[in-house]
Amino acid sequence: MGVNNRGYRALSRLLRSRSGTAEIVGTVMFLVILLLFFSNVFLWHDQATRDMDAVILDRVNSHVSIEILSMNESGGVVEVANNGGVGFSLSRLWIIEKNNTEQNHNYTDFKKTIPISHRWLSGGSTINVTLLAGSPLYEAVVMGDEIWVYYTPPQVDEVTFKILTDLGNTAAVKYYG
Repeated sequence: MGVNNRGYRALSRLLRSRSGTAEIVGTVMFLVILLLFFSNVFLWHDQATRDMDAVILDRVNSHVSIEILSMNESGGVVEVANNGGVGFSLSRLWIIEKNNTEQNHNYTDFKKTIPISHRWLSGGSTINVTLLAGSPLYEAVVMGDEIWVYYTPPQVDEVTFKILTDLGNTAAVKYYG
């Protein structure tokens, strides 16, 4: 009976003693704060990963292609097609002229001058970009259901037309003059 009585006294002395209480409460609070912080970081990372996966999935499912329908000295017609199931917006048309000795890189920024309703391509749809001689060079305007770009093909060896979408997909076609 003496051993149990000694254990009981030690336990009651420990419970009545107030020394070390602040350290224990502080440690428990610190652990709770760490738990909340790392759970929020985990939830934020999970959400950011889901958002990025959705962007990559949209990009994979929005294949773009470009084709020259006609081209002559005064201009031409380029057809842009959305071969995927996800819609996208046209961002830029790069026109790269290549001679034997040099290359000229020029672009038309559709986002500046064309409203999104005219540069939006739903899945499976196409749009014609008409190249016309005129000024200001490399400016785009809307005429009906078409986009017109002021550009006159120069006398060069090859011209590359490269389309860029807002999702970052590109397609290119070369014209040999």
